Amino acid sequence: MELDIDFEYTIIGIKTILDDYQLAFHLNKDLKTYFVRLENDIDVQSKSKNELSYYSHFIYKNEEEMEEWHLINNKYNTENQFSEEVKEISQDLFSQNNQVTQITKYFIPEKKELNYLLRIDFIENKKRVDDLISKIRSIPAITTAFSIQYNTLRSKRNLIF
Repeated sequence: MELDIDFEYTIIGIKTILDDYQLAFHLNKDLKTYFVRLENDIDVQSKSKNELSYYSHFIYKNEEEMEEWHLINNKYNTENQFSEEVKEISQDLFSQNNQVTQITKYFIPEKKELNYLLRIDFIENKKRVDDLISKIRSIPAITTAFSIQYNTLRSKRNLIF
């Protein structure tokens, strides 16, 4: 049985070269927030395999506006080493003895172009969201930031935590 629940989320996608802690620092400085990294990352289990991927998670609670902000890394990099069987089969002139491949997994796979997602719970003022996006875009190392419609995401379940 599929349960479809609507949540009041505002989601802002961010593309940048900054590491997660650097982005949190700039958001804190420019937006007057206080993002803190949570001890536990958000883990997502893959559908095809029994593998977990981990996404850094920062939180800011705006008590005055009764909002909760979540900054989530959209990319998880891991290494995959081939099994001995695969190594033997794939040995050729150009192969190496130790074959390790870099694998990137995404928190929201349909938004692979984004490095981070900013989920703001219970923000109701559209103009305020537009102002936030403008401020985020003004941070020098940010390439772009834009609003994402929650109901258009296929993997929106990942945003429920």
